[in-house]
Amino acid sequence: GRAMSYASPFFLGPNPGQPWVMYHSDSLAPVTGTGPSALNFGDSLFLTLGLKNVGDQPAGNLTALLSSPSPFVTITDSVEFYNIIAPGNVKKIANGYTIRVSDTIPDNLAVRFNVKTVSPDSSAYTWHSHFSLQARAPGLEVGGMTIVDTLGGNLNGRMDPGETVQIVVRLINSG
Repeated sequence: GRAMSYASPFFLGPNPGQPWVMYHSDSLAPVTGTGPSALNFGDSLFLTLGLKNVGDQPAGNLTALLSSPSPFVTITDSVEFYNIIAPGNVKKIANGYTIRVSDTIPDNLAVRFNVKTVSPDSSAYTWHSHFSLQARAPGLEVGGMTIVDTLGGNLNGRMDPGETVQIVVRLINSG
């Protein structure tokens, strides 16, 4: 029989003799208040982005631009200057970016962020990388409805012509 082969896609790293800058880490902090935060509906957040030079040469005069194709986030501060990152090093600019999260963002939505890092040094490098953050929002569902027709009604639990009823709705937050 014939042998089948499979080539798994994986990153072998950059070619030698050059810098290579890519996404390494992220953390969020609320614009107002303190403490850890997540991509919560309606929040304004600072994003600290860690970039790593996985190449074997220094990367200089670095500018990193943050974008997202998601209609549920607006990046209000999208550009940060990183200057130089030595080979193998990670650099973070604390609260370098600012994000506004829509109050209509769906719960558990994976929001993609794109990072375009540019160095005008030597041969004008541009590197693209990305990461995703999971949104957190309420997920309201109707868990049941009861009709109360005790005030001027006939107590049959239905809305009948001429009755004044109370509708009790049970809401469940699955978010």
